[in-house]
This record gives sequence, structure tokens and C-alpha cells, in this order.
Amino acid sequence: MSRQTVNTEELTKSFDYQAYPLGSTRYMMAREVTRLDSSHSGDRRYVFMKNDEGGTLAEGNVLVLGDAAGTGTVGNSPFYGVKSEGVVVRGRVACVVGKQLDGNGATTTVPSGYYFWGIVGGICEVLTTAGAITAGLEMTSTASASAIARVSSDTAATDTSESVFATALEANGSAAVNVAACIDLPWGL
Repeated sequence: MSRQTVNTEELTKSFDYQAYPLGSTRYMMAREVTRLDSSHSGDRRYVFMKNDEGGTLAEGNVLVLGDAAGTGTVGNSPFYGVKSEGVVVRGRVACVVGKQLDGNGATTTVPSGYYFWGIVGGICEVLTTAGAITAGLEMTSTASASAIARVSSDTAATDTSESVFATALEANGSAAVNVAACIDLPWGL
């Protein structure tokens, strides 16, 4: 069985064609992660996805499988992602969009219908909603393709523990901003 290799620079690019099989996984070694963002460390895992959203995707967006609420049927592939719009169970969070760079090294977005490498494991930036996120809090998906702190007083009817996909590594200052978080999704090697 032959393995496809990928230049780590390609992990930060989007494609207007399916350059790799959907669901392919890759690793970015710690030194490359730190070179891309000096505030991050450790290895990262990626999965090859398609932007099935009607608009662009930016760094930190949380994507789910199926419809935007993460409750509908998965479309053509389990690796077609759309922005989250509500709390969903862990198995429906697909990936977090990583930093995307154009040919000149400037930050850019992933256009609708394009393919890209989504982050499924390691430290990365995750978009948060306005509200109190502090370091160490578990994060769940929510509206606007972002994450919120899991409410520790959940009842059986409102339990969101299965939708946790990340742990915040820093506070958001109550603003809707990207924060460093450690994510661990079930895709990959």
C-alpha cells in the first residue's frame, strides 16, 4: 500500500479541485506548527475536507457534518463541512479551519466549494462567542461557527458533555475572538 505524502505548506492552502481523497489524514510536526504560529506547539492532525458552506471559511471556524445544526443527514460525503449553528454531539464536529495562506504568505479564507485541510487534533485557534472563556474550560460547538464554554450545571435534558471537542488554553476577554485551544476529534490515524 503506497502512502500519499503532502508538503506541509499545502496544509495551509485551499484547492479549487479535489487534490487528495476526502478524509485523507496528515500530520504536521511540532517544528512546522511553531513556524506557522510561534504561540502554538506540538504536532497537529489534519483531515482533507470540502467547504460545503454557502460562503467563505476563516481560521478558527468550527465545522460540522451534515446540515448547519449538525443534526441532518450527511450530504455526498462525511467530509463535507458546514459552519456550526448550534450545540451538536461530538461525532458531528468535523474540524476547525486552520490558518489559510495565499501564494504570497498572506492570511486568506477558504472559498465556498473549495477543498482544504481541516485541523482535527492539536493546538490551534478556535473562534469563540462573546462570553466568559477562561483557560482550562471545555468548549462545545455553537452558533456562528464558533465555540462556547460547556455549562457545568447541565441537566440530563441539556447535557452538552458529549459535544465537547476542545479545551481552551487562554481567555477570550468576553469578546468573540479566536483563542488557542487543544482539540481532539475522532478522525484520523
